Amino acid sequence: HAESRIRTVLVVAQLVMATILLVSAGLLANSFIKLSRVNNGYDPSQVLAFNLLFPDQYSIGRKAETIDRLLTRFRNSAGVRSVGFSRHGLLMREELFLGDWVPPGRSREEMRSLRTRVRSVSDGYLTAMGVPLLEGRYFDARDYARAQPVVVISRSAARQYFGAESPVGRALDWYFIEQQGQPVTVIGVVEDIRQESPTDEVFPEIFVDYRQLLSLMNRG
Repeated sequence: HAESRIRTVLVVAQLVMATILLVSAGLLANSFIKLSRVNNGYDPSQVLAFNLLFPDQYSIGRKAETIDRLLTRFRNSAGVRSVGFSRHGLLMREELFLGDWVPPGRSREEMRSLRTRVRSVSDGYLTAMGVPLLEGRYFDARDYARAQPVVVISRSAARQYFGAESPVGRALDWYFIEQQGQPVTVIGVVEDIRQESPTDEVFPEIFVDYRQLLSLMNRG
């Protein structure tokens, strides 16, 4: 009788464990399905990414020249449709906040509390990552280092700074290097990007061409 009771207890325990495992598997599958339906704001299919590490002795100018040469070489490679560079790629957590961004009719004091991430990228990066363009244009060859500073902003940033109005062609004063704001023109709006994880909330972002960022830093 004792052996029979033990056998019964073991069978019940196995059934309970099997039920728990089935429920857990169902929850995991459900979570996976939900995550797969999340719009990350980019398309990673057919994208190859790698990290570029520079020697410590490389100057900023030499780094920029190396990046330009690599981008040119890849763009001339067969089968490559788009090439881009970013200071920090997707799925790499970065909290880079550079100064204050002030839209027309607002003061710097009013906007100090707004936190907007800045992403330093090259022309071609947003295209290569399949980030949808909602309005305006992406960066291109016109946005060279000494050209009029321009930015591309995310949907959330557009709403944060311009409300329901179209931001394309409008200016933001960027208080970064000097006390006097540097006017930059919004040339495009892109979809919000979940940079680190599909479970993260989207964050307002402003994309700056890395050549123009380096030029502004050198002026300062």
